[in-house]
Amino acid sequence: MPAGRHCEIVGALLGGWLAATVFHVNGTQGSFNLSTWLGAIGGAVVLLVPSRLVTDRYAVRH
Repeated sequence: MPAGRHCEIVGALLGGWLAATVFHVNGTQGSFNLSTWLGAIGGAVVLLVPSRLVTDRYAVRH
């Protein structure tokens, strides 16, 4: 599994958890909640962008 996928998964989990905590969403409301989905996507992007910047710089130099 590529490192980028790990960042996406961890970011999505952290973002979804943070959104659920901030917006007080519990698991009994169903599987779809827009705030947790947006939080998960945002968390994945926040971790993926710096990871890509670092790995792309490393790949270009070596």
